[in-house]
Amino acid sequence: MNYSLQQIQEALPAILKDINLQLGLPTNSNLLNLTINDASGDWLPIEGASKYEQHAETRAVRNAKTYRILATTKSGYVNIVTDQGERVMYRAKP
Repeated sequence: MNYSLQQIQEALPAILKDINLQLGLPTNSNLLNLTINDASGDWLPIEGASKYEQHAETRAVRNAKTYRILATTKSGYVNIVTDQGERVMYRAKP
């Protein structure tokens, strides 16, 4: 299926909004600016769960080793493993 540039430009905002919802990010978040190898210092370690980092602005949670962003539940939690090996639900969204 071939799409024109105009069709892509018209559909892109809705697609990005849907991606943000699927990742548990704010719907107005600019996912394109949230790069997977972000070295800007905006990713902070999660206390008691050193395998994970949380983005200071978007509150997204990612695996510190693979940089994979974890999906959140509808209520804004992510499933993480603490440094003690306990699986817990961590509040990602404020």
